[in-house]
Amino acid sequence: MNRGVYLVYLAGAGRNEAIFAVYTAWISQPGREIRVPDLADFQKITAAVENNLDRAVSVIRTWKNFYTWLGRENGGWAAFTVESGRELAPEWFSEELKLDCERIENYPISFIDRNCMVTDLSPFAEMVGPSYEDNWNLELGKIADNFVITRQPIF
Repeated sequence: MNRGVYLVYLAGAGRNEAIFAVYTAWISQPGREIRVPDLADFQKITAAVENNLDRAVSVIRTWKNFYTWLGRENGGWAAFTVESGRELAPEWFSEELKLDCERIENYPISFIDRNCMVTDLSPFAEMVGPSYEDNWNLELGKIADNFVITRQPIF
C-alpha cells in the first residue's frame, strides 16, 4: 500500500452527507485556522490505532468498501488511497477544499469546521478511546491534534 493515505474517522452518515473527522495540515492564513486534507503515514496510523485502541483501519479502495464503511452504525476508521479518495469521495479530498476551523478546547480532537454545524461531538469521543484523559497516548495525541470535524456531501 502507498504510505500516504487520507485518514478519516466516520461519526455518522445520512442519505446525502457524512459527519467525520479528517486528518489535515495547516496552511498559512493570517488570523485564521485554515486546514486542508493531508496524507498520513499508513503504517504509523495503523499501528497507533490498532495497538492503542484495539481497532482496525478499513482500507477503502472500491465502491463496495466505501458503502460498507458508510453503513456502519458506529462509524469507524478508514484510510483512502489518493486514487480511491479522488474517485469515491472527491469533495472530501479535493485540493480546493479549505476548512475554516475553530479550536475545540478540552477535547481529543482539536478543530471543527466552522461551516459544518455539528453540535453533538459525542460520536467522536470513541475516536481516541473512552478514557483519553487518563490514558492519553502521545502518538494518538499527535494524530488527533491534526483532525478536523466536518460535514460533507457523500455525492
